[in-house]
Amino acid sequence: MIKKLLSIVAASLVSFVLMVNASFAEPVLLKVPVWFPTTLPALGTSPAWVAKHINAIGGDLTMKTYEPKKLVPPKEMLEAVSKGQVNAGYTTPGYNMGKLGDKGAIFSAVPFGPDAPEFLAWVYYGNGRKLWQKTYDDAGFNVQSIPCGIIAPETSGWFSKEIKKPKDLKGLRMRFFGLGARVMEKLGVATSQLPGGEIVPALQKGAIDATEFSMPDIDQRLGINKILKYNYFPGWHAPATFYDLIINKDTWNNEMNEGQRTIIELACKAVMTDSLAMGESMQFDPMKKNAAAGTVNKYWSPKMLATFEEAWDEVVAEASAADPKFKEIWNDLQAFRANYKIWNEWAYLPRPGTKRIKTQTLIAKKLPKKYIVKKEKKKENKVVNVVGQEQQMLLNVQVWFPTTLPGLGTSPPWIAERVNEIAASAGSDLQIKIYEPRKNERLVPPKDMLDAVSRGQVNAGYTTPGYNTGKLGDKGAIFSAVPFGPDAPEFLAWVYYGNGRTLWQKTYDDAGFNVQSVPCGIIAPETSGWFSKKIKN
Repeated sequence: MIKKLLSIVAASLVSFVLMVNASFAEPVLLKVPVWFPTTLPALGTSPAWVAKHINAIGGDLTMKTYEPKKLVPPKEMLEAVSKGQVNAGYTTPGYNMGKLGDKGAIFSAVPFGPDAPEFLAWVYYGNGRKLWQKTYDDAGFNVQSIPCGIIAPETSGWFSKEIKKPKDLKGLRMRFFGLGARVMEKLGVATSQLPGGEIVPALQKGAIDATEFSMPDIDQRLGINKILKYNYFPGWHAPATFYDLIINKDTWNNEMNEGQRTIIELACKAVMTDSLAMGESMQFDPMKKNAAAGTVNKYWSPKMLATFEEAWDEVVAEASAADPKFKEIWNDLQAFRANYKIWNEWAYLPRPGTKRIKTQTLIAKKLPKKYIVKKEKKKENKVVNVVGQEQQMLLNVQVWFPTTLPGLGTSPPWIAERVNEIAASAGSDLQIKIYEPRKNERLVPPKDMLDAVSRGQVNAGYTTPGYNTGKLGDKGAIFSAVPFGPDAPEFLAWVYYGNGRTLWQKTYDDAGFNVQSVPCGIIAPETSGWFSKKIKN
């Protein structure tokens, strides 16, 4: 039915606030030094994406990013923001383990931990975000942390030779990130956490023997593939990695009003979708290109993965014994995961390619000698600047589902509430009003919604193409849910960085409907049926 209903994706939230007139607020300029160059996909492009969309609003909140070392050195960023030397920064707790302790890295990436959907669930709807902020507070830092980006799994190492057994790791000098580095140290690896720009020079000089850094596309941009031949998967040390925007608390609490804080929250939640979709969309071409050029992509053997996991268990036990706060965070995450496991085991099909019996190797077959990764030109979004205009825009949104239904129904009022918060505290020319589907509360029956919006009887509606196959044809349902199709990260990658969104809009256009479709949300898998009797295989 609607296994992965695309309804209110966070990335579309910014679109609703681009018409904000923040004339009621005092001007605030966030000067944001970033940890990574803004040319690196997801790692660096995320803060630039947030700044671009906030600045497009044209109000009294603006944001300027500064490349690494331009304003403050990345390693000094946390303290500089806390002291008010700069009012914001873009980082990840895992790069501040020396200041936050190993527990801080739990909010970056967890070895053998949650993937992106599960991690997001814990942070936003478990205790994750509260514990994340508490970690900064307990360490004495005067910063407000806003989760502000997530990337797909990383590769787990580049080596000059094959790693067939644990003994092959002993004595290696390796650049490694976060809690995963503690695991490698258990196996006799000397680790260091070099910045991305220093990795290749260190390899060339022989200062390190091996490295991990990020996803294949980013590693290729750094040139790691030109020096080391063997690239190992999966990213056991970082199934997903979070980043955060940190803002000086005095700025956050005293200089910014509720509307400005809401814009930051929305933009950061939106970039979660963008960074995940971007990361998922652009790894296969570099992997094929690398393979054609001689890189050997390897999947760790079951024995090696078991070795890493056993070492990780030791790291957790030692960290929990040494730091009660590490133990508190870890126990909370594990309790959440124990419950999530019930859902995960029943709800999801095995992700294509993830069920492996033996070591797998990706081999390039019949690829052209010069493999070229085609890049599409990005289209500039034209934003209407309504600052100073008196005309108000009220979107009367007819919804398909009662707003009491989690995910299906709660998403449209969630966005309406925040857009209207901006209107109330910052001044805005855009507001949203939601209309329930019940007879005595609706503008139009849900089944008539598409026609009504197209004709201008109502100016907006909240639906999914799968409920309009009678008008769009079965092809419309592809943009709702696909049997045996992509899971959420892959679906998002196709919609935002493949041709999905273009084809989605074209489906409405070709059917003659005068509507602009904004991909707006995604839900987890559904159950596949309730029956009065057992259906036997």
